[in-house]
Amino acid sequence: MMWIYIVLGIFVVALFIASAVISLKYIRIVADNILNVPFPLDHPRTNTVVSQEVEFSSYDGTLFHGQFIACPSSSKKTVIFCHEYGSEQSSWSKYLFYLPQNGFNVFTFDFRKGKDRTGLHKKGFSPKQWPTKKELRDLQAAINYLQKRNDVDAENLGVFGVSKGGGLALCAGAKSKRVRAVIADGACPVVATIKDYIDKWANIYIYEPVLKRLPQFILYSLAYFSIHFASFRLRSRILFVENYIKRSKSPVFIIHGEKDSYIRSAHANYLYDRVPTEKDVWVCSGAAHNESVVTEPEEYQKRVLSFFQKHLNEENLEPSYSKKE
Repeated sequence: MMWIYIVLGIFVVALFIASAVISLKYIRIVADNILNVPFPLDHPRTNTVVSQEVEFSSYDGTLFHGQFIACPSSSKKTVIFCHEYGSEQSSWSKYLFYLPQNGFNVFTFDFRKGKDRTGLHKKGFSPKQWPTKKELRDLQAAINYLQKRNDVDAENLGVFGVSKGGGLALCAGAKSKRVRAVIADGACPVVATIKDYIDKWANIYIYEPVLKRLPQFILYSLAYFSIHFASFRLRSRILFVENYIKRSKSPVFIIHGEKDSYIRSAHANYLYDRVPTEKDVWVCSGAAHNESVVTEPEEYQKRVLSFFQKHLNEENLEPSYSKKE
C-alpha cells in the first residue's frame, strides 16, 4: 500500500509545481497587458485664459510645473485638475473652462513623465494608464503647495480627475482632509477592470473548455497578483482605487460614459456603491470614454458646477453657463 501513497504524493507535488509554473506564466502575460493596454489618449486643448506659471517639488525632489488660473472674483475656492495618461496640464480647459467665471480658481500641473518608456523600466519609473503611489504622492505635494498660497482656501479644496487622473482624485479624497469634494470622470476599479480584460483575452492563452470551468475566484486572484507583479516592474505600487474610496473623507461625484468600450459603465456604480460619504453618479447616455463632456456639454457644466458649489461652500450665485469658444 505504501507505493500507492508514494505515487499519490509524487502526483500531488507534480500537480502543484505545474500549477505554480502555469500561474507564473499567466501572471507575466497579464502584467504585460496591464503595462501596455491601449487606453485612448486625451489630447490637450489650447486655451487663451491668463494663468500664472508655478513650480513645486514632490517628496523625492522632483520639480513639477503647473498653472494657477485665478477667477476674476478673487475667490479662494480652488479645484485641482488631474489630467489623463498621455495628456498634460492644459487639457483642464476641455472639462473645466467655465469654472473661473463661476468663482473657482483652477490649479493644473503635469504629472511626472518618467525616464524610460520601454522594457522592464529598470532605469526608473515610467507612467502607465494606472494610478500609482508615486503619482498620488505628487498630487499630495500639489495640495501642500496650495496650502502655502494666501489666495487659496487650502482647507477646502476640490479635485477633478479624468480616467487615471480620476482614480488619483478618488484616492486623494481618501487620504487628505483638505479635499472636500471629488469628481472623477472615467475612473475605474483596478482589479475589476483587469478581470474584464482577462475575461476578454484569456481564451488566447487558455484552452476554452478549461477556462469556462475555472472558478471566478481564480481569475480574480490572477488579476490581483498580476497587478502586484506589474507594480514591481513599474517601480511604483498600482493603487487599488476600489479600496481607497471605502475610506473617502469627502463627497464624491462619479461620471462615466454609457458607451465606454475601455471601462464598462457598470464600474461607475461599482465604485459608487463603495463610497461611504455623500455621493452621486451620472452615466451619460451615448458617451464614450471621457467624452461625456462632448456628448452632453451643458448638462456636464451644470452637474459639475452644482457639485462644487454645494460642497466647497460657494456663494449661492446663479451659475453662468456658456459654450466654449
